[in-house]
Amino acid sequence: MQKIRTPYLLLLPGFAFLFTFFILPIINLAQTSTQTPLSGGDTGQYEQTYRFGNYIDAFVENKEQFGRSFVYALIATLLALAISYPLAYAIAFKSGKYKNFFLVLVVAPFFTSFILRTVAWKQILGEEGFVVPTLRTIGIISDSTTLTSTAFAVALIHAPWKHQVIYMPMVLLPSAKSPCRYLCQVLLQELC
Repeated sequence: MQKIRTPYLLLLPGFAFLFTFFILPIINLAQTSTQTPLSGGDTGQYEQTYRFGNYIDAFVENKEQFGRSFVYALIATLLALAISYPLAYAIAFKSGKYKNFFLVLVVAPFFTSFILRTVAWKQILGEEGFVVPTLRTIGIISDSTTLTSTAFAVALIHAPWKHQVIYMPMVLLPSAKSPCRYLCQVLLQELC
């Protein structure tokens, strides 16, 4: 009997952590999201009315931000697919004995902090980085243009490329093995 309970007892600290820092905040957020301002009350005073129309109001009031977020997510996903499948093909068929080395290179950015990547992109696109002076020398941007204060920079720093580090290995690692199987199946079907 003791042997059966031991694994469950070892799980208790993890469950307690998840309950405290994940489940309780989600319940609190769900309760807060269905409240309405107290009529005649001070700013910040709310009453629980279970008004689920708050979700529709939030979406309608912030539709531009939601739309932009979905566009960035779509761009990130399409870039992950466009980059990962050819890379997976190259790793699966052309890398030979360096296959494991290339797979480590794909996974290595997971070990870099999100904040460190943000600071690095800001420096690359900043006035002292190499992108802005190069674009000015070529004549693509004027001397007064800065890249870090544009929508392009926000998209580049915060949307697709950040997610590439997350999405690319998730797309690439399974597909690095599957092109071999898939192509072999197609060849066998064509030959038979």
